[in-house]
Amino acid sequence: MFNASNPDRTVNYPFNSMRPLENVVFNKILLRLRPILRVRNPEGLVAFTTSFRNNEYLKNYKFDKVYNVSLIDSTTNVTVISDACGKMTLLYEFFNPMTMTYRLKTSARSSDPNDDYEEMVKRAGYVFREESSALRCLGEIQPIVEFQNPAKPSDIHYASSPEEIQEYTSVKKWTNLGRMGFTSWGNFAFAKR
Repeated sequence: MFNASNPDRTVNYPFNSMRPLENVVFNKILLRLRPILRVRNPEGLVAFTTSFRNNEYLKNYKFDKVYNVSLIDSTTNVTVISDACGKMTLLYEFFNPMTMTYRLKTSARSSDPNDDYEEMVKRAGYVFREESSALRCLGEIQPIVEFQNPAKPSDIHYASSPEEIQEYTSVKKWTNLGRMGFTSWGNFAFAKR
């Protein structure tokens, strides 16, 4: 804005006053996250999903709680995010009509013969494969570790915090099926390029 009394003076408006490098989101990528929901049916079976609305497999299930990690939205531009944050793995939601298990997993088959009956329901979202690159990129991440109840193999649960992992390992003595990957929490996150 020109000032007649001082021709060298300009006025900075609020939207113009912050330099890009001072902006907290400058040079960052917006990641849409899908919180993992734990749902339960009347018989006590637990399922984990990113959305159970309009899902025929989970029509008798009721919302139980929001799990404490999220998956990166399945529509994410993987090439851009992988370049910045490292390799990613796509998780799917699977239903097994023999065991009535509804779970998150990769599309790879295991040696479990029950897996032959599994139906891939939908793409759930992505996790990062490597802790160091994901940590550098997002700042705060947690692992997703899969546990199986040895007394009831169709009972699959997930843990992410050190306390939960310790509880499933030492107290409940469930079988650790391995780490699925690393991710953040919430509905969105800003990742460093």
